[in-house]
Amino acid sequence: MNPKMANYVATFFGLGLARKFEGSIASLVTALMWYTLFLFFDFSIIVILFTNLFIFFIAYKSIVEYQKTSNKSDPQEIVIDEVSGMSISLIGGSLYFTSIHFLLAFLIFRVLDFFKPSIIYRFEVDKKDSSILMDDVVSGLFTLIIMLSLSSSGIV
Repeated sequence: MNPKMANYVATFFGLGLARKFEGSIASLVTALMWYTLFLFFDFSIIVILFTNLFIFFIAYKSIVEYQKTSNKSDPQEIVIDEVSGMSISLIGGSLYFTSIHFLLAFLIFRVLDFFKPSIIYRFEVDKKDSSILMDDVVSGLFTLIIMLSLSSSGIV
């Protein structure tokens, strides 16, 4: 991936350049994009999983390339990690397609990503190329588990 393309992808086409709440903005846009896609298309779980794998690998490649030109260990403008994590948290979106579920998934993901409890924090402090991405992936997985649990038990 060339550096210019990596910059576009890592900042999610410029959303990461917002002065405040860049991670929340990217997560919200991602949730709205998935909501819109689920509104108009009936995706199989296989398509959703492969799309998430694609997003993950593109995110990883763009972050690694972006890091080559950055002097920060975790630049705030990189928000493709939030896109990947939020997308993972919405894998079950085809099962529980209501706006309240998408909003709740967004809120849970942002809380987990902001506070980084326990194991999520351990992924962030591991100073590898993947650490920028992996804390959001784990936050997304936890959010997915919480949302599937809440939905299957009828709480939400």
